[in-house]
Amino acid sequence: MKISQSGGSNFSGCPGKPRKSTGDSVGTERLQFTEVEPPCQIILFVHDQPDILEARRFLFEALGYSVLTADCRNKALSLLRLIPIDVVVVDYPMRSMSCERTICRIREADGDIPIVLSSDGSSTPQRLQRMVDASVNNYAGPTALLDALEARL
Repeated sequence: MKISQSGGSNFSGCPGKPRKSTGDSVGTERLQFTEVEPPCQIILFVHDQPDILEARRFLFEALGYSVLTADCRNKALSLLRLIPIDVVVVDYPMRSMSCERTICRIREADGDIPIVLSSDGSSTPQRLQRMVDASVNNYAGPTALLDALEARL
């Protein structure tokens, strides 16, 4: 959270409302804190292609979500430990990491977090389908992914 003397704040792109200053004395400048609005919903995208991560970040931030990205399993797990993430989107297949192992590790870290599998249309193994809360074909477009995410948030 950024705190400024002008009363503004920002947490993950979520605007806050300025609170009235509590300072009464003349010449005394007090920091103003903002009231915290309901937190933005945080989506973590796990994909091994940076250009796709950036496109998803751009789109979902424009829709009002806070977006985190991870291009490897270790980054995803670190973010899960540090930040209260609302939903994870894992790509299938990924060339540089096992999607199944990534989902298993996410479930070990937080068994209650919703996971959406974003697939390229190839045949997704049934065991993988059973590990996630929803599966979306990338060729169905961003609206299908948005619908799956909103159903889980």
